[in-house]
Amino acid sequence: MRIFALYMNISGRMHLYRKIILAAVCFATLLTACKKEEDTTKEYLTGTLSISMPGYLKPGDSKTFNVADLAVLSRTDGGNVGYYVSYPGQKVNDTLWTESGKHIKDQFVITAPDTLGYMSFTFCGFGDEDLYYSKSVSGNFTVVKAGVNGTSSMTGYAIDDKTPKFTDPRDGREYLATDVNGTLWMRQNLCWEGAGKPYMDSPATSDVFGRYYTWEEARTACPDGWRLPLESDWAKLCEAMGVSFTPKADIPGLAGKLMENISFNDTRMWEFNREVKVTNQSGLSAVPTGYALVDADGYTFCDFYNYAAFWTGDEFDAGTALLRYMYYNSEIVFAGKISKTDFATTVRCVKD
Repeated sequence: MRIFALYMNISGRMHLYRKIILAAVCFATLLTACKKEEDTTKEYLTGTLSISMPGYLKPGDSKTFNVADLAVLSRTDGGNVGYYVSYPGQKVNDTLWTESGKHIKDQFVITAPDTLGYMSFTFCGFGDEDLYYSKSVSGNFTVVKAGVNGTSSMTGYAIDDKTPKFTDPRDGREYLATDVNGTLWMRQNLCWEGAGKPYMDSPATSDVFGRYYTWEEARTACPDGWRLPLESDWAKLCEAMGVSFTPKADIPGLAGKLMENISFNDTRMWEFNREVKVTNQSGLSAVPTGYALVDADGYTFCDFYNYAAFWTGDEFDAGTALLRYMYYNSEIVFAGKISKTDFATTVRCVKD
């Protein structure tokens, strides 16, 4: 027992000594690491990087960038700055300029792949990695494809061989249509490029969401034989849907009958709301593409995924016209008195 006690005493002391020695080693290592970090503190590259990229592209669309136009970086020691780009879906970086001053490429091209959805690429400037932190900027875009159902961006349309279709002779674009109480309505937003603006100023969206027109543009944008719907057309639509109608007033109980559960790049456009029953009984297939505010600085696009809005041919006075619109959480089709020039939104044309 004494031997065992002695052994335990000696063993305990040895264990304590080992702890002390280990702590001392760790402390010394920490001091060394701190000193090393202090001795090798990196600097930041000065200047900025910038990327201007359309928000939406079609598969195969491309944009060319000049490195010198994007890069305004420098080192405090006067050394060279290198640049590289990482392309969407690729793990290997493409070196454009090396930090030794060699220009391998003065341009690079970003091409939209045949894959729908959000994409991102990175443009990066770097110096000696032991002395400088790198600096980068991302370019982002969404790949979209025209058409309905299939491999297009807009899917979920209830269509069959009997679905009416119309081809605009001005540009050859084909639209789905629907007959409501003897009036033919376009089932997709007008995308004639002779007027209006594409969503987020990206031309690729014209064939997907339609274009956004001021009232002054909209009243002459429909194809020959088609026109903006009047309140009399909305009255006939309400009669067919079994809801009451008062000219230039809100229409309760109609919105869900105009909405269709369509998805954009696999994202449902009308957010589910228990207050609204989406049936698309009318066949109009309304989707929430929002609207735009117009001023001297251009178009500001608002409330995508929340509102669907359509111009009518009816006016209130010299400066305002009637807008019919609906919100994702209400069964009401609202009536709005809206500026003819400071507001732009989508258009559905009708034909008698």
